[in-house]
Amino acid sequence: MIVAHAHRARPEECCGLLLGHGREILEAVPTANVAPEPIRRFAIDPVEHFAQIHRCRRINARQGEQFAVVGAYHSHPGRGAEPSADDHAESFSDFVFVIVGFVEGGGVDVAAYTREAERLTPQPLVVS
Repeated sequence: MIVAHAHRARPEECCGLLLGHGREILEAVPTANVAPEPIRRFAIDPVEHFAQIHRCRRINARQGEQFAVVGAYHSHPGRGAEPSADDHAESFSDFVFVIVGFVEGGGVDVAAYTREAERLTPQPLVVS
């Protein structure tokens, strides 16, 4: 779903939120990219972010879950899935960041990161 969103958004960056438990991602929710230059950057609409936080709280109240917004994803339409300088600078702890990159020849690269020691560090990404 995330890769399909990235394809549809090209040449702009797509973005969305990741919901789940801890580092287990159970749902990806596409959001609007409200960045002034969506071809170069992404910004998740804060209204959509808060709506998903409230949705998680409702699920938790009904089902006794610990469902939460655990991360975000975005795409790099013109390059690989390595974090940019902006990605490093704007990241924060206790959040999973997934990046979809488009590599030469039409391939797609997907990678996950968490912030450790002021930088995004690669993490295993297992899709089941």
